[in-house]
Amino acid sequence: MEVESDYILVDGHFCLQGDSGVIEIPLKTFRGMNIAATLLLTDSPAEIYKRLSSRDGTSLHLDAIQSLQIAERDRANYVANTLHIPFFEAQIYDVDQILSWLEAIIQ
Repeated sequence: MEVESDYILVDGHFCLQGDSGVIEIPLKTFRGMNIAATLLLTDSPAEIYKRLSSRDGTSLHLDAIQSLQIAERDRANYVANTLHIPFFEAQIYDVDQILSWLEAIIQ
């Protein structure tokens, strides 16, 4: 089944956790994707820890998760400002707010 659309939703990160700390994804990566907007989904570090532990059997420490989430927010803002595109941040379970924002972006 082939689906045609003018919109693609990419699930990714603005930063990654490396052995020596946070690694920022290069701006050229986002320029190359020609993205139209950024949506940052956040959650409490404790909930992220639980999901990672459940999925992977291990997780980063809570302080590392918190630092990574702060770095993600800062990098997402930087990317959006630099590329002059909308930035939106929402809690991961705030589905109504996320859907409203997505609808506004595609109109």
